[in-house]
Amino acid sequence: MKKPPKTPWRDLRQVFRSGNSLAITLPSLFIRAHNIKEGDHLKLFIGETLQVHPPEYKPKAKNQARPHRLVSGACL
Repeated sequence: MKKPPKTPWRDLRQVFRSGNSLAITLPSLFIRAHNIKEGDHLKLFIGETLQVHPPEYKPKAKNQARPHRLVSGACL
């Protein structure tokens, strides 16, 4: 498993329509670093921003937003 960069990086993603939903793709570096496969569940932290974390992620701060699980095949 490749390690992600130690410092956060920014990426610009275009929103597209998938059926009746809007969706974005995940950066390949993130996918490879966390060995994410189709059908895997990711943790979403929704607040003023949207954070996407691999399943093994555990937030350090206690005041983090609650994670919402993606249903397999669902789009944002």
